[in-house]
Amino acid sequence: MKKYFIAGVFFGVIVFASSLTNFALAATTPSLGTATTFGVLVDTYNRNGNPAATITGDFGYTTLSGGVGTPVVNGTTHVAGSVYTQATADRNTALANLNSQPCTFTFPAGTVNLATDTTHGPVGIYTPGVYCTAPFSNVIIGASGITLSGAGTYIFRVSVMLSTAPNSVVKLANGASACDVFWTPGMGPVIPIYGFNSTFIGTNIDPGAANIHDNVTWIGRALFTERLNVASNFKITVPSSCTPPPTPLPTLHVVKHVVNNDVGTATASSFKLYVKGSTGMGVTDVTGSPAAGAESPGTSYKLPAGVYKVSEDIFPGYTATFSGDCDSSGKVTLLSGSNKTCTITNDDTAELITPNTTSTSTNPPNNPPALDNPPPPSTKSTTLRVVKHVINDNGGTATAYIFTLRVKSSGFFSSTEVEGSPAPGVAAPGTTYTLPAGVYKVSEDASGGYTAKFSGDCDSKGKVTLENGDNKTCTITNNDDVKTDTIPKLPNTGMMSWFEGVWQGVINVFYSAQEEAVSVVSPPFVEVINKNSSPEIADSTVTNGRLKETTKKATSKSKDNKKETSNIGFPVRVKIPNINVDAKFQYTGLKSDGEMEGPTGIVDVGWYKNSERPGEEGDSVITGHLAQVRKGKVIKSGVFKDLNKLVAGDKIYVEDNRGVTVTFIVRESRQYNADATAPEVFTSIDGAHLNLITCDGVWDQAKKSYSKRLVIFADKEVK
Repeated sequence: MKKYFIAGVFFGVIVFASSLTNFALAATTPSLGTATTFGVLVDTYNRNGNPAATITGDFGYTTLSGGVGTPVVNGTTHVAGSVYTQATADRNTALANLNSQPCTFTFPAGTVNLATDTTHGPVGIYTPGVYCTAPFSNVIIGASGITLSGAGTYIFRVSVMLSTAPNSVVKLANGASACDVFWTPGMGPVIPIYGFNSTFIGTNIDPGAANIHDNVTWIGRALFTERLNVASNFKITVPSSCTPPPTPLPTLHVVKHVVNNDVGTATASSFKLYVKGSTGMGVTDVTGSPAAGAESPGTSYKLPAGVYKVSEDIFPGYTATFSGDCDSSGKVTLLSGSNKTCTITNDDTAELITPNTTSTSTNPPNNPPALDNPPPPSTKSTTLRVVKHVINDNGGTATAYIFTLRVKSSGFFSSTEVEGSPAPGVAAPGTTYTLPAGVYKVSEDASGGYTAKFSGDCDSKGKVTLENGDNKTCTITNNDDVKTDTIPKLPNTGMMSWFEGVWQGVINVFYSAQEEAVSVVSPPFVEVINKNSSPEIADSTVTNGRLKETTKKATSKSKDNKKETSNIGFPVRVKIPNINVDAKFQYTGLKSDGEMEGPTGIVDVGWYKNSERPGEEGDSVITGHLAQVRKGKVIKSGVFKDLNKLVAGDKIYVEDNRGVTVTFIVRESRQYNADATAPEVFTSIDGAHLNLITCDGVWDQAKKSYSKRLVIFADKEVK
């Protein structure tokens, strides 16, 4: 096998003279089209580093998430839109090309470390070719790095995951160019990682997501289908020599053809035609639209690659059909270099024409007078009724009013609220909207503890099409979920960094050495009250004279306890002035192992949707993270980092989606062991309470958890 590759390198300059089928120079570099200029092209870009990333090239995304680190872009930023759409299409075309090229070498099954592999040839040295892995195999570039040697195309086709070790380097030698290096990993169960201080080269076209660690330098392109999580000081540069000359803009010709074979007299210019496209903020007319119709060759538009919609005003007395490169609805897709024609043919319909008695036209005897001035297009409005129906058959208390409903006009890539939206839900006959004809989307804001279903004239996703004169109704039915009787385990709110969680998985796969465990103690904990609890419920508690003793809570809820319906809304924001908390809510549930879910981010809080809404009778339970931890060290404080500083009498304010704020007053705090059972946190029936949970104690690196849980008990203020 080694002799084979030595020969391939030696005779690399005489490709056509070789009789070997797996010859090293068989690979070819595909065109990336519009994607050529993009350093980063991704659906979701998650920024989590400071200093921020630097992208030398274009930047394309649909969603920007994370709290810090907006990248510095030395190029053009495309948020969705036609250029972004075309670039993703060109990326996918290039990926198909790369995946269709035959393998020149296939690694043995199992995890492959390119830096140490000996099966392909000289250790750490790779010549041009298509390198493939066996099914279900991963690739890592180890710390000693690799060298790509020789002019030609390099394709590394990885069946599952590609990662780079910390401090690893990809080097070029003997004419190799970053323009011709491609990596095409598959989508695996573990997110690939680019390790600390590593240097990477090439275009990575990945159908999934990836994590970029601190101080990664990359010459090439990150073209990811899903998500890119970026830490501090990431630098990516598109090779300038790969940039192709500007591609001429696509051309769209719009032709109006009129057929007057009955009694019509309209001409092409009698019709008003539109060409609309997405701008990233909605659907708008392109430059030059609207315009009067013109017979062949029609009206020409020079447009960026993308998806467009050709249409016209309604013209009574004529039936319209689309032909040419448009589909039956007028939709047309323009690619780089496209030259397309869309024809709208209008055929007159005799029975729909109303004679114009003031016409001065001369007509043969016994024929109706012609239409010199056709009537204007119809502008008859439509009516949409949105009904909120609530079913409380499992103990729920919500009324229609507390649900927030929205009606939006649909565009290609975005939508806009109609007048009067959003609005509180209203039972039948619902809320009425008078709207122009078009496509609309009915939706509602998050409503924990209820399952929603659409019926009536909306489809299962809330979409409804209104034509002139329509009167339609869309009903959203919310049925309350069955609340579990399970007392959940208190949540772990010591949040590992998303880098460490995945990187630890890679470490476990590729290395036997584990990270060093470092104990980190949280901020000093204020003393807590025992509150008459047994040791297995409230562990390691001491008396705190600043907190008041209260009566013992019930430890179970009665299933027969019926509640009245309530206009208390769903929580959207919590404010705790004394510890500078002002946070949004996520709605959380129960994990499969019985632990209460925490929020997915470190800056939000989570409302446990199996508990009551804040302000209702019973316990409303919310949680927030104490800290984000990497390698046993706190790298970022959580929203509840100072929760242990609250004392009796401090106030907590919870705002709901209807804009109503409920005030709670801190009564006491408790500290629990990580595995303790705490029924009193979830099962009170003696008033309206708010219980806040976070972690405390010492960080356990092996368990990835703090040793204690802290609960703050608060009661609704009575005025």
